[in-house]
Amino acid sequence: MVAPATLRVDAVELDSITTTIERLAGEFDTVESGPFLRAVTLASHELPSRIRAELLDFKMEETNGAILIQGLPVDDERIGLTPFGQPHDERTTLRQDIAFFLFASCLGDPIGWETYQQGRLLQHVAPQPGHELDQTSTGSISNLEWHTEEAYHPFRPDYVGLMCLRNHDNVATTLAQVADLRLSAEDRALLREERYVIRPDDAHLKHREDVPGLADRLDSYQRVDQMLATPEPVALMFGAEDSPYLRVDPYYTDKPDQDEYAAAYLRLCTEIDANLQEIALQPGEILFLDNWRTVHGRKPFRADYDGRDRWLKRLSLTRDLRKSRHMRAKVNGRSIG
Repeated sequence: MVAPATLRVDAVELDSITTTIERLAGEFDTVESGPFLRAVTLASHELPSRIRAELLDFKMEETNGAILIQGLPVDDERIGLTPFGQPHDERTTLRQDIAFFLFASCLGDPIGWETYQQGRLLQHVAPQPGHELDQTSTGSISNLEWHTEEAYHPFRPDYVGLMCLRNHDNVATTLAQVADLRLSAEDRALLREERYVIRPDDAHLKHREDVPGLADRLDSYQRVDQMLATPEPVALMFGAEDSPYLRVDPYYTDKPDQDEYAAAYLRLCTEIDANLQEIALQPGEILFLDNWRTVHGRKPFRADYDGRDRWLKRLSLTRDLRKSRHMRAKVNGRSIG
């Protein structure tokens, strides 16, 4: 079973990174602005060369579907309470957020979704009351089933980043790598055919009544509704024969009509189940997942809603921002609608 690659930031590198973070923190009070995105992209070139080289190899060589970055500090008191739907003072985690963007910018451009968390690029992953059974990042007591992030969408991210701020209960993130899957040539051929229907997930469909400025996002929601009503069949495997890519989300996938395709799909799911790994991220750790070469999920846990529950931040990254231009309001906009 292929374990994620590990990149540990040493003390000298951390001093250099901290200098860059402090400079950006003095110029910006949010990571959600266009000027910040430009500045952090430039500043990512200031990261120590060893770190940039390892992230470049992860991106270009595809020798591993995941990389775990360690060695970044988090002060549990200074970051404040875990948010669970209430407004959160972003300044308490600004330095962690900047660090996350610095590393992420070595892999791609951050993107958001008009139909999720008001189009924010940096998204909270924390439990919310009333969402306990949801198959979304705000759920808790139900197992978050493994999946490709935004598997239904033609412009799903190339990479997903998870940065841990708090995880006192050691709640595990689950993942499986395509490289570990053992499937017959016949099954792979069936999975490469556009016979499978993946529908939009609940994160884009539920709780619309809670969305501020909903009227400004109606077109985006209507597009998701159309994808739900008339989804186009897709292939679950694609790319090189000897090192395929994957898009799959069983919770939102219709069972194929024909027995041979259904059987190949079942064997794929069984193989992923057999190769799931568990990683309990610790504060300051960042896990980058190649969204075309891994699936991920989360083990269930019971939230206390006392401000100390598991709290991650998430970024979705694309290697080609241009391909989604017709779904973004501005050429330099990052929110897909």
